[in-house]
Amino acid sequence: MTSQQADVPAELTTRNVPSTEQWETNKEFLRQLYIIQEMTLKDLMAIMRNQRSFYATAKMYKSRFSRWGFVKHNSLKDMEKVARRIVQGGNTNPNATFTINGRSVTAQEVARYFRRRGLKRLEDVVERSTVTAQEPDERVTSETQASACSGTSRLHQLASFRMPIAPVVYINHEMILKMIEVYYTGCCETNLWYTCTAGRIRTRKPIFDAATVLDRFVGFWIAGLNFARKGSRRACNRALLQARQKIPRIITAEHPSTIRAILEMLLEYAKANQYAMATLMLKEIIKACPPNHSLAIICRTALQVPPSEAESMALSGLACGADTLAKQCGQYHYAVVRCRVALIASKSTYMCSTQIAAEANRLLEDFAQSSQFSAEGYLSISESLLENLVDLGAFPKAEAIIENMKKYAQNLPAERILRWMVSCSDHLSKVQYCQQKYDLAEENCRYVIQARVANFGPDDPWALACMSRLSEWLRLWNRCDDAVEVEEWRAARSSS
Repeated sequence: MTSQQADVPAELTTRNVPSTEQWETNKEFLRQLYIIQEMTLKDLMAIMRNQRSFYATAKMYKSRFSRWGFVKHNSLKDMEKVARRIVQGGNTNPNATFTINGRSVTAQEVARYFRRRGLKRLEDVVERSTVTAQEPDERVTSETQASACSGTSRLHQLASFRMPIAPVVYINHEMILKMIEVYYTGCCETNLWYTCTAGRIRTRKPIFDAATVLDRFVGFWIAGLNFARKGSRRACNRALLQARQKIPRIITAEHPSTIRAILEMLLEYAKANQYAMATLMLKEIIKACPPNHSLAIICRTALQVPPSEAESMALSGLACGADTLAKQCGQYHYAVVRCRVALIASKSTYMCSTQIAAEANRLLEDFAQSSQFSAEGYLSISESLLENLVDLGAFPKAEAIIENMKKYAQNLPAERILRWMVSCSDHLSKVQYCQQKYDLAEENCRYVIQARVANFGPDDPWALACMSRLSEWLRLWNRCDDAVEVEEWRAARSSS
């Protein structure tokens, strides 16, 4: 029995996989068990099976809890807010209760939380957080103004940033936002980047096809995250190794989308509770950069942000990057819209599928009607939105986007048409699987495998990933013989 088989309960089949409505019906009950009663996931799953005949894997629960924002452990930022309420309200009762993330915490627990971090009085916590929220911003602003007056390149301002070393370090997000703003503005003003005919920003650095290299870097870290979610550590490490091999080239290119890719990586890994893997990638970027390189300084600062605040920092960075680039390149430039896409995906934790689908539709329509529209850009943006729409269960909207993608793909050169038609079939197979259209899902998945193998060889990573997904589906459909055949073929390709 494989590890994947062991993770799937015997009672869980494609016929009784919980629907979105079933999840929502049990949401409050699950919150009571997981957040209020602090029950372990294993015990929670047993109760749901025995009392409510609700069958789901641990991965399904973790994904759903992440989407709902069910967090057991309070972040530093949340605890600072409670400390401020205690101090400003003059509350001396140690048993006074406050609510964070749907669970109660007492003033005594808040005090104990900060004592473990070297702060004995809550007044010190409030004073420390207030000071660190002001000083870095003033320091960055003054340096920016001084550099602008002297006429030096705004890119080199970042070399002077040095983070203070202290037993307890509070990193203000404003420091990173100022760095991102300076980086984008400086590169636009010094004409290091330009807009190509496909609607993308490209670098003037002497490096071949920087945008493609960056896309591959993103593809590999996404694959690594997906393998980590499945518990396939070996496959995850292999994908991350391939991502690391792209780092020297993207550093040399200084492509503007590199920062967006890094922020998206931090956001996605933090949401999946795999943030430690993202920090390893940040360290690899720092190692490959010259010591005072602006990208290295941004990554070093990001490493000092507590993991509990990484998600909010990444979201703030994406919003800052979008606003800064919009001033230089226009509201609907491809690079700006890609930042907006990541921000829309982040809203899935507190907005329903209908609202997210409406935002996605509005963004695509506005981009299609703008003067900065390009077919290739539209396809890339649509692809970025699809995974989130599928996760939310917005299947009709996902199918509509795929149909539009097929239409716009016909306007591309012949070699690009194949790439996007294969991509459309890949996404469509996932939508069909979720809608329990199993025959169509298998047909499209096999088409993707055959097309990728025929054009890129039997060891193509995309084809291998599709084989892995198809074998998982076949096992759920009780077609173990077919699954074994696919797994053996895939294993032979991976080993070679």
